[in-house]
Formats: sequence, C-alpha cells, structure tokens
Amino acid sequence: MTQETQLSDRVARIEARDEVPACMLRYTRGVGRRDLTLLCSASYGDAFGDVEGFIDWGFAYRSHQTRYQHDITNHTSEIDGDTAGPSYMRPLVTSTR
Repeated sequence: MTQETQLSDRVARIEARDEVPACMLRYTRGVGRRDLTLLCSASYGDAFGDVEGFIDWGFAYRSHQTRYQHDITNHTSEIDGDTAGPSYMRPLVTSTR
C-alpha cells in the first residue's frame, strides 16, 4: 500500500467518523424544530424502515410536550465499512399531561 493510499484511507475513516455525531445533531435539531426535512437527512436509506411514518408518529407523540432537550455525551464511533455505531443520547422531556 502506497503512502498516498494510506493517507486517502485515513482521511476517509476520519470523515466517516465525523459524520456520525453530525447525523445525531441533525436528528436532535430536527426533533426540536419539528423539521421533517432535517429529520429525514439524519436517516440513511432504510435504516429505520418507514422513516416518514416514524417521524409522523414522533411528532404526534410529542405534541403534548412543552420542552425537550437531547444530551449527546461521550460519543464514540465504531466504523466498519458502511456501518457505524453504537451512538447514544439522553432525552429530557417536560410534558403538559
């Protein structure tokens, strides 16, 4: 393997690892803003099955909630080809019910 190939592979791994927390931030911002486009941009292919159905369910479920935040802490990304994970977040929700 040439030095140029090694560098290219390393940059690709760094870019892939950087995309995981960026995806999680798009998801949490999309939930907070109830932004369908932003939420859909956090999904990759058929990762969740019916993404828009899941989002519709989530918006309906959260319709009575007045405040929420998502904490993304101690993030690590295990990259294996086209697969990454695990990633975790902790939601805090305030409800009117």
